[in-house]
Amino acid sequence: MNARIAPRLVPYFEDYTAFHRTRGNELCHFLGITSIVLSLLGLLAPLTLGVQAQGSLDFLRLDGGTLLIALASGWYLFLDWRLGSPFALILMGVYFLGRAIPAPALWALFIGGWI
Repeated sequence: MNARIAPRLVPYFEDYTAFHRTRGNELCHFLGITSIVLSLLGLLAPLTLGVQAQGSLDFLRLDGGTLLIALASGWYLFLDWRLGSPFALILMGVYFLGRAIPAPALWALFIGGWI
């Protein structure tokens, strides 16, 4: 199978590759960015926007985390739907995981992700 990169993505991949050549740097970014995204989605989740569903539909709500997912997913879908589709699904899973983690642990992940 020969994977093709959408022309819009080429500059982003080239820029990333130019600055992330060592295995240690790639590992730090993998752990750090994952921690930051998880903590941001979890910390923004309590900031609800508008009227919220009650009862069994409580998990479907508009909040800071879902707004961030919509913006990030929209950007990646704009760049390439083949990359944006799985990205959006993964973000939703990370969002629900972040919602389940207590705020102090999320703050620790956020700060640790930047160190």
